[in-house]
Amino acid sequence: MQNSMSFYFDTYGGWKEVYRSKYSRFACLITIICVPYWLNQQWWEDVISIIPNLLGFTLGGYAMLMAFGEPKFLETLAEKVENDEHSPLIKVNSTFVHFIVLQVLALLTAFICKSYYFIPTGKIAELILEYNLLFLIGTCFIYFLGFYIFMYSLFSTLAATFAILRLMKVYDVFLRTKK
Repeated sequence: MQNSMSFYFDTYGGWKEVYRSKYSRFACLITIICVPYWLNQQWWEDVISIIPNLLGFTLGGYAMLMAFGEPKFLETLAEKVENDEHSPLIKVNSTFVHFIVLQVLALLTAFICKSYYFIPTGKIAELILEYNLLFLIGTCFIYFLGFYIFMYSLFSTLAATFAILRLMKVYDVFLRTKK
């Protein structure tokens, strides 16, 4: 039996899906476009002020979504389609879990970047000057990764929204065929 994290990541589609995702690619593009911002600014302050509100809204919306619908509709969603490994209900859930995981990762990355941000002085400044290129590359990589995760979590808002739209389309068909 898989643990919850590997089950979620497997049902989401794994690294292959992250790479193929248009939302991930847009996030990478915006991260590249915003280099002047995240390289020279304390960008993590925005993440720390935005993500908690978004995360609270997401968790509330996710709870409402899971409480939504008739039991028969949820049973229908829980049925697997022939060639699919997971039911539509699990796929919608994994989209929301992915959205939440990205938000938490964005927040954690922002806190880590904020924690290690400092203006070096004394011996530390001398050491950094000695290994300046390595320090610069490491800092750029961490900042890029953190800002990319933040952008990806914002773009995943669209993915979760469209997952709800698809679910509502199915629910609409379900209600009309019920009559």
